[in-house]
Amino acid sequence: MLLSVIVPVYNAKDYVIKCLESIYNQTLRDYEAIVVDDGSTDGSGELVDKYCGDKDRFKVIHKTNGGLMSAWLEGVRRASGDYIGFVDSDDYVSDAMFQRLTDIATEYGCDIVMCDHSKPGGHSIRPGLYTGEQMDEIYRVALPKFDDPYFMNARWAKVFKREIILENVKYCEHRSRLVEDRFITPACLFSAKSFYYLDEKLYRYVSHAGSLSYRSSTDLQDAFELLAAVQKQMLKDKGLYEKYGTMVDRARLHYLRVMILRNFSGTEGVWDRKSFLERRKLAKQILRSEYYRSSVRTYRNDLTGSLGTVVKALFKIKSPVLFVVVLQLSYSRLSRFILSKIR
Repeated sequence: MLLSVIVPVYNAKDYVIKCLESIYNQTLRDYEAIVVDDGSTDGSGELVDKYCGDKDRFKVIHKTNGGLMSAWLEGVRRASGDYIGFVDSDDYVSDAMFQRLTDIATEYGCDIVMCDHSKPGGHSIRPGLYTGEQMDEIYRVALPKFDDPYFMNARWAKVFKREIILENVKYCEHRSRLVEDRFITPACLFSAKSFYYLDEKLYRYVSHAGSLSYRSSTDLQDAFELLAAVQKQMLKDKGLYEKYGTMVDRARLHYLRVMILRNFSGTEGVWDRKSFLERRKLAKQILRSEYYRSSVRTYRNDLTGSLGTVVKALFKIKSPVLFVVVLQLSYSRLSRFILSKIR
């Protein structure tokens, strides 16, 4: 089996059939599709069973709800392909996507092949093959800076050698329900000895209000602290910490950016007492966190643009109330724009 395509599904009844049809219509034939229903409650599981019932290449797994990471990890455990790809259930792919990616993977013996996608935002690497010393270019964009184009950490729009995934699933042992892809994809990138970027928009990313990528969550603080610790350990395990360890500290500023845009953008609830107190509590936690303060002090030059200027000022003033009010009122339009550019 050349390729296993894993589709995690949770309450995606309005999207999942279009997703599965795009996989079924692939010009590639040497593949299996593993659809993992993560305890859906909206009838998605039944829809998936009905659609896949007469399709030999499709396998359906039903499990109790454990979050997105637990779903695709279950798919990885069941995968038999030489390569593994992922499609989220609210997205879809072009008919030729997996043919193109696996053709390149087999021609060049690549560990990872990535194509472009329809999500807005530019890419900062050149198209083509990376091997040997050229891989340093990939390693240096495997983790984000404050406002760099951020495209590398998604599982989707890529195929990975199965061994690369299996080697790095240990960094997912915490089963985070937030920022899940950031635990596995950078680890795989730092393990890769060859990489190919195909500059064709073959993955169709679908943005909608219910997406996890747009939900506010006060738990993001803990998730990002855990992520930074795991990424540091990952680099140490691979013997790369001395060369690339500062990238984790600089990535913290990007994580701070995501924290702000998820939890402080827009004016909804800003004058509601309960909502305001919750956000003030989170702002206090952020401003007192050595996790963020040290990165703001050390990498101030990374804090570019209007939002970067405001962040520097707020960390200097150290007022949780101003943190909430300034970011929610003065930068709500900016926040919504930037939020549309990240995942």
